[in-house]
Parts: sequence; C-alpha cells; structure tokens
Amino acid sequence: MSNVILRNALLISIVLSLAIWSCTPEQEIIDNSPGDILLLSTDTLLFDTLFTSVGSVTRRLRISNKNRHAIKIANISLEGGPSSPYNIIVNGDKGFSFDDVVIFGGDSLLILVEITIDPRNEDLPFLVKDSISIDQGNFQQYVKLISWGQDANFLKNVILNCNETWTAERPYVIVEGVLVDSLCTLTIEKGVRVLFDNNSSLFVQGSLKVKGDTSDQVIFRSIRSDGIFENTAGQWGGIFFLEGSKSNIIDNAIISNGQFGLRVGTPDEDNIPDVVVSNTVIENMSEAGILAISSDIDARNTLVFNCGSYMIGNFAGGNYNYYHCTFTNDLNDFRRDESSVQFSDNLILADNSILREDLHLEIVNTIIWGNLEDELLISLEGQTNSSLVLQNNIIRSTLADFDTNGNLIGQDLNFPGFVSPFQREYAIDSLSIARNAGIDLGIEFDIRGFARDDRPDIGAFERIDPE
Repeated sequence: MSNVILRNALLISIVLSLAIWSCTPEQEIIDNSPGDILLLSTDTLLFDTLFTSVGSVTRRLRISNKNRHAIKIANISLEGGPSSPYNIIVNGDKGFSFDDVVIFGGDSLLILVEITIDPRNEDLPFLVKDSISIDQGNFQQYVKLISWGQDANFLKNVILNCNETWTAERPYVIVEGVLVDSLCTLTIEKGVRVLFDNNSSLFVQGSLKVKGDTSDQVIFRSIRSDGIFENTAGQWGGIFFLEGSKSNIIDNAIISNGQFGLRVGTPDEDNIPDVVVSNTVIENMSEAGILAISSDIDARNTLVFNCGSYMIGNFAGGNYNYYHCTFTNDLNDFRRDESSVQFSDNLILADNSILREDLHLEIVNTIIWGNLEDELLISLEGQTNSSLVLQNNIIRSTLADFDTNGNLIGQDLNFPGFVSPFQREYAIDSLSIARNAGIDLGIEFDIRGFARDDRPDIGAFERIDPE
C-alpha cells in the first residue's frame, strides 16, 4: 500500500513540474545559446564638456534582446571599477557592477550613465574615459564612455572684489547671483566664458567692461549647452544693470538662452549712455533681448533675435541710439501678439500710476523684422518733450508714418534678404534690398570685423561677395 502511495506522489510531482514548466512563457525561459547576441543602441556614449564636481546630464544605453527566449547577462560593470568617475543605474539601482541581469525575449534593458569629475587644478579641458563591459558568459561586448572635464571658477551669491578682472584660462560658473558693487568695476577679457546655473544672474551696480574681439568673443550662456539645451531660452536670469550703474561697455559678446539679455534700469539726469553695446549677439531670450526703463543706451553692430516678448523694449523715456543693428523675430519658438520692438515715453506701474520721461530715440541703418505684420511700435502718449529720428531702416510694418527718410517698409517674409533665418544666419544675401541702402555713419566695420564701404549696407552685417 505504501509503494502505491509513493508512486502516486512521484507521478503527481512530475505532472505538476511539467505543468508549471509548460505554463512559463517562452520569452521568460532562459537559454543562453552561443549564437544569441544582445544588441546595443550604441558602442560609444559621448558627454558634453563637464565641470568638475558637478554631476552630468544622464546618457542612456539600451540593450535589446531580439531572441524569443530570455538571456541572462552574467555581469554588467564599469571597467574602472569603484574608482571610475562614472556610475551606472540598472533596474533602479546605482553602482559599478551588476550580476545575473535577465532580459526577457523581445524585451530590452535601459542603462543610465552618469559622471562626476574630481577637480584637477588644470586650465585646459582633459579627457575622461571608461567603458561598460557586458558579459554574457559566452560573449562579451563593450561600450566606450568618453567625456571632457573642465575645472572652473565657481561663484555663488558673492559680491565681487571691487576691481576684478576675469581671464580666459577657466570658465566662470555663476550660481544664484553675483554682484558688481557700487563704484567697482568688473573687467572681462576676450575669450572668457561666463556660464549660469538655473535662474542665476549677474547684477551690476558699478561698471561692467566686456572686452571681446571678433575672433574671441566673451560668452554668456547657461551651464547646459548639450542637445535640446543648445538653443533653449529661459535657462538663466540675465545681466541686470541697477540704478547708479554707469560706464558699462559690452563689446564682442554672445549672450544666449536666458530670460533677459540686458535689463537696464539706470535713470539719471544726463543723456550720456550708461550702457554701450557693440559687435554683440543677443539670442534666445524668453522675455527680452534689451529691456530698459528710463535709461541711456547706445548700441551698434548688434544682432538680437528670437525673444519671447521684446527684442527691444525701452519704456518710460530715456535716450536710445541704435545704429547698424539687426533685430529679427522670425523664428516660431514663441507665440506673440505684440510688436517685438517697442519704445514709449510712459509706463503704467502696478498701482496704476504713470511714469513719464522724455524719449529721445535714433534708429539708423537698422533692420527691424519678424513674423508679425507690425514689428515696431512707438508710443508718445505721456505728453513729454520727445524726439525721434528713424532713417534708412528696413521695417516690417503697415504704418505709412515709417515710410519716410529712406526707410524701406515691407511685408514679404523674405524682404530683408537674410541668408538663412532657419539656420540662424542673419547676414544678408547677394540680392538683399539692404545692400548699399544705408548712410555713412562712420562705423567702419561690421559685427564680424569686415570693412564697410562708403555705401554701407543696412543692418549689422556688411555683404562681402566672394572674389
């Protein structure tokens, strides 16, 4: 009797085992056959230049199993081991080595890769390499990890030394805010990169002297420039000139991807420019390129484009000169209902009081363009003693008032004749109506340092035909 019971128990056990095995989906059955190879989304992961002690953007590696059954990876690890500046995240766990990782048939595994680089006290960028080993037991694959590290000068919530000079050996990374104090001067030499963390800004109550040149501009941009961040607006605050600031010079600079390029609030009793801008590009601002209240600005050979609200917004009076500039909002990154170049002698404040000052404005040899029918608006409703000079400009407008003094008014989207707006190239082409249409202002060179002739072109760029 006991033998019968034993045979029956054994039979039941075998049947149950077969039933369980037969119910297991084929894609979950592990079968590491020699010919079963996992596919990698790439053989090399490249990282943008990274600053020491600052974590990187995450890169992604996908391992795909195109076979019908599951494959067990014996080991996924960083070749550099625990001392590697990289780390990997597998199934939500962070580390440098993972054993017995299973990928079901027809499924894939996403591996996240991060890097933090220790400072080396070196001025030049340095190469940081490692690799990920993927060991199937019978087959091994590798993915290279390559990045450049860069030491930087980190500044967080500081008031600068009274007379300080920044040089190009290492970038300057601003976190939260930096202040140039009253009666002090910050000088920034050619080739310097000033990089801003999220919502960080440079505040100037004293003076700022930016001294780039045509081949080595001073760069102001966000700390992120990789991938989608390359032309993304609003990543940092802006350069703010506070009341009392004066004698500011910005020459040969590129200011990118902030909320404001220049925000100027420097009212005073004279008409001497407190901010002089030349040979400079201001691009991809979520709010405004140059926003000023009752201030004094002189800008020449300056390109401003792709701004959310205003390329130029100068309100409540002031003294403004714009010579040989190109202002264009013809990309479609922002939805706008208002003209992107605006001037007024008044400003309604939050308490409904009105700030009024005389507006003295000169715009000569300048392109004002965009994708709205009227891109220039001038309001003189403050009953002030204001004066306007608009001469030899190209303006997108329907207003006949602007069609005087050599101004060219048009609606055709190709009217100025830019080389390639969608590629952000705002030099003029060979057929542009801007050619030889300006007047001689004594500005000998254009934004690139090319010589202007005695019949200069309108805008920041002088057309130079190939020989």
